[in-house]
Amino acid sequence: MDIVNLLSPEGVIPNLHATSKKQALQELAKHAAALTGLHERTIFDVLLERERLGRRSNPSQDREGRAAAL
Repeated sequence: MDIVNLLSPEGVIPNLHATSKKQALQELAKHAAALTGLHERTIFDVLLERERLGRRSNPSQDREGRAAAL
């Protein structure tokens, strides 16, 4: 499946400026809320949980980029 089938041009933020991952997720949530009518906080919480799950599925990466303790 091509990404073009998943995203509309309105869903792309080509000049997103953020100084942290959290700020980037907040901006994405704000934009998605405007497009979908869903609550910004709900979208942000889902994005944040997805990021947490992604970190757990790759234990070799933690906040500092070091190998996680076993």
